[in-house]
Amino acid sequence: MKKTFGAGSRFYLIIVGGALSFVLCYLVAVRKTIREYKLFTENKVKLELITDAPEQLKLLKNKIEEYNEFFNSSSINNNDYQVHLLNVTNQLFKGRSIKITEIPKLTSELKDNFVIETQAIVFQGQFFDLLRLIQDFGNYETLGNICSVDFYNQKDIKTGTNYLKMKVFFQNINEAKVL
Repeated sequence: MKKTFGAGSRFYLIIVGGALSFVLCYLVAVRKTIREYKLFTENKVKLELITDAPEQLKLLKNKIEEYNEFFNSSSINNNDYQVHLLNVTNQLFKGRSIKITEIPKLTSELKDNFVIETQAIVFQGQFFDLLRLIQDFGNYETLGNICSVDFYNQKDIKTGTNYLKMKVFFQNINEAKVL
Protein backbone atom coordinates (compact mmCIF):
# COMPACT_ATOMS: atom_id res chain seq x y z
CA MET A 1 0.00 0.00 0.00
CA LYS A 2 1.21 3.31 -1.01
CA LYS A 3 1.09 6.09 1.50
CA THR A 4 0.21 9.53 0.25
CA PHE A 5 0.69 12.77 2.06
CA GLY A 6 -1.87 15.49 2.12
CA ALA A 7 -1.21 19.17 1.44
CA GLY A 8 -0.73 19.99 5.14
CA SER A 9 1.70 17.13 5.65
CA ARG A 10 3.73 18.15 2.61
CA PHE A 11 4.00 21.66 3.98
CA TYR A 12 5.34 20.37 7.32
CA LEU A 13 7.78 18.05 5.56
CA ILE A 14 9.13 20.96 3.49
CA ILE A 15 9.49 23.12 6.63
CA VAL A 16 11.24 20.32 8.58
CA GLY A 17 13.48 19.49 5.60
CA GLY A 18 14.40 23.15 5.17
CA ALA A 19 15.17 23.50 8.88
CA LEU A 20 17.34 20.38 8.83
CA SER A 21 19.22 21.58 5.75
CA PHE A 22 19.73 24.99 7.43
CA VAL A 23 21.10 23.35 10.59
CA LEU A 24 23.41 21.12 8.53
CA CYS A 25 24.70 24.10 6.53
CA TYR A 26 25.32 26.00 9.76
CA LEU A 27 27.14 23.08 11.38
CA VAL A 28 29.25 22.31 8.32
CA ALA A 29 30.20 25.74 7.00
CA VAL A 30 28.89 28.82 8.77
CA ARG A 31 29.98 28.01 12.33
CA LYS A 32 33.55 27.35 11.23
CA THR A 33 33.56 30.52 9.15
CA ILE A 34 32.40 32.64 12.09
CA ARG A 35 35.02 31.05 14.38
CA GLU A 36 37.80 31.66 11.84
CA TYR A 37 36.70 35.27 11.32
CA LYS A 38 36.89 35.93 15.10
CA LEU A 39 40.33 34.33 15.18
CA PHE A 40 41.37 36.49 12.21
CA THR A 41 40.31 39.72 13.94
CA GLU A 42 42.16 38.74 17.15
CA ASN A 43 45.31 37.92 15.21
CA LYS A 44 45.04 41.18 13.28
CA VAL A 45 45.04 43.14 16.55
CA LYS A 46 48.01 41.12 17.83
CA LEU A 47 49.90 41.79 14.60
CA GLU A 48 49.35 45.52 14.97
CA LEU A 49 50.68 45.34 18.54
CA ILE A 50 53.72 43.38 17.38
CA THR A 51 54.55 45.87 14.65
CA ASP A 52 54.44 48.73 17.21
CA ALA A 53 56.43 46.79 19.82
CA PRO A 54 59.95 47.97 18.86
CA GLU A 55 58.92 51.62 19.11
CA GLN A 56 57.19 51.07 22.44
CA LEU A 57 60.20 49.12 23.72
CA LYS A 58 62.53 52.01 22.82
CA LEU A 59 60.25 54.48 24.61
CA LEU A 60 60.15 52.28 27.70
CA LYS A 61 63.95 51.89 27.73
CA ASN A 62 64.38 55.66 27.47
CA LYS A 63 61.93 56.23 30.30
CA ILE A 64 63.69 53.64 32.50
CA GLU A 65 67.05 55.31 31.80
CA GLU A 66 65.61 58.73 32.74
CA TYR A 67 64.21 57.35 36.00
CA ASN A 68 67.49 55.60 36.84
CA GLU A 69 69.47 58.78 36.19
CA PHE A 70 67.08 60.77 38.34
CA PHE A 71 67.10 58.37 41.27
CA ASN A 72 70.86 57.82 41.11
CA SER A 73 71.50 61.57 41.15
CA SER A 74 69.11 62.05 44.05
CA SER A 75 70.73 59.32 46.19
CA ILE A 76 73.44 61.77 47.29
CA ASN A 77 70.76 64.19 48.44
CA ASN A 78 68.98 61.34 50.21
CA ASN A 79 72.08 60.57 52.29
CA ASP A 80 72.36 64.26 53.23
CA TYR A 81 68.72 64.21 54.32
CA GLN A 82 69.26 61.14 56.51
CA VAL A 83 72.33 62.74 58.13
CA HIS A 84 70.33 65.92 58.79
CA LEU A 85 67.50 63.87 60.28
CA LEU A 86 69.91 62.04 62.58
CA ASN A 87 71.53 65.31 63.72
CA VAL A 88 68.16 66.82 64.59
CA THR A 89 67.00 63.71 66.46
CA ASN A 90 70.26 63.55 68.42
CA GLN A 91 69.73 67.17 69.51
CA LEU A 92 66.21 66.33 70.64
CA PHE A 93 67.30 63.24 72.61
CA LYS A 94 69.11 65.20 75.30
CA GLY A 95 67.66 64.34 78.68
CA ARG A 96 65.39 61.61 77.34
CA SER A 97 65.67 57.84 77.39
CA ILE A 98 65.05 57.32 73.68
CA LYS A 99 66.99 55.14 71.26
CA ILE A 100 66.90 54.85 67.48
CA THR A 101 66.45 51.15 66.74
CA GLU A 102 65.96 51.14 62.98
CA ILE A 103 66.51 53.46 60.02
CA PRO A 104 65.26 51.85 56.82
CA LYS A 105 66.36 53.11 53.43
CA LEU A 106 64.74 56.27 52.12
CA THR A 107 62.12 55.40 49.51
CA SER A 108 61.40 57.64 46.54
CA GLU A 109 58.37 57.41 44.31
CA LEU A 110 57.63 59.40 41.17
CA LYS A 111 53.95 60.24 40.81
CA ASP A 112 52.38 62.86 38.52
CA ASN A 113 55.67 64.80 38.06
CA PHE A 114 56.25 64.90 41.83
CA VAL A 115 58.86 63.01 43.80
CA ILE A 116 57.53 61.63 47.07
CA GLU A 117 60.35 60.75 49.47
CA THR A 118 59.41 58.77 52.56
CA GLN A 119 61.79 58.09 55.44
CA ALA A 120 60.82 55.84 58.33
CA ILE A 121 62.62 55.81 61.68
CA VAL A 122 61.87 53.50 64.60
CA PHE A 123 62.40 54.87 68.12
CA GLN A 124 62.29 53.05 71.45
CA GLY A 125 61.51 54.70 74.77
CA GLN A 126 58.91 55.81 77.28
CA PHE A 127 55.50 56.88 75.98
CA PHE A 128 55.62 60.51 77.15
CA ASP A 129 59.19 60.96 75.89
CA LEU A 130 58.12 59.65 72.48
CA LEU A 131 55.13 62.01 72.42
CA ARG A 132 57.38 64.98 73.26
CA LEU A 133 59.71 63.90 70.49
CA ILE A 134 56.86 63.98 67.96
CA GLN A 135 55.89 67.44 69.20
CA ASP A 136 59.48 68.64 68.83
CA PHE A 137 59.66 67.23 65.29
CA GLY A 138 56.79 69.56 64.40
CA ASN A 139 59.09 72.55 65.07
CA TYR A 140 61.58 71.48 62.38
CA GLU A 141 60.18 72.20 58.92
CA THR A 142 63.33 70.92 57.20
CA LEU A 143 62.53 67.36 58.25
CA GLY A 144 59.37 67.20 56.17
CA ASN A 145 55.83 66.32 57.13
CA ILE A 146 55.09 63.62 59.65
CA CYS A 147 52.65 61.54 57.64
CA SER A 148 52.21 58.62 60.02
CA VAL A 149 53.11 57.52 63.54
CA ASP A 150 52.72 53.95 64.71
CA PHE A 151 53.14 52.84 68.34
CA TYR A 152 53.63 49.17 69.11
CA ASN A 153 55.08 46.86 71.75
CA GLN A 154 57.87 44.49 70.90
CA LYS A 155 59.10 41.74 73.14
CA ASP A 156 62.82 41.08 73.36
CA ILE A 157 63.24 37.32 73.02
CA LYS A 158 66.51 37.17 74.98
CA THR A 159 65.40 39.12 78.03
CA GLY A 160 61.62 38.66 77.81
CA THR A 161 61.12 42.42 78.28
CA ASN A 162 58.48 44.40 76.38
CA TYR A 163 59.62 47.65 74.76
CA LEU A 164 57.44 50.45 73.43
CA LYS A 165 58.45 51.38 69.91
CA MET A 166 57.31 54.19 67.67
CA LYS A 167 57.68 54.21 63.90
CA VAL A 168 57.58 57.71 62.42
CA PHE A 169 57.21 58.33 58.69
CA PHE A 170 58.57 61.62 57.37
CA GLN A 171 57.50 62.63 53.89
CA ASN A 172 58.86 65.24 51.49
CA ILE A 173 57.07 66.06 48.27
CA ASN A 174 59.06 67.93 45.65
CA GLU A 175 58.47 68.74 42.02
CA ALA A 176 60.37 66.37 39.72
CA LYS A 177 63.18 67.82 37.68
CA VAL A 178 62.58 67.55 33.95
CA LEU A 179 65.34 65.48 32.38
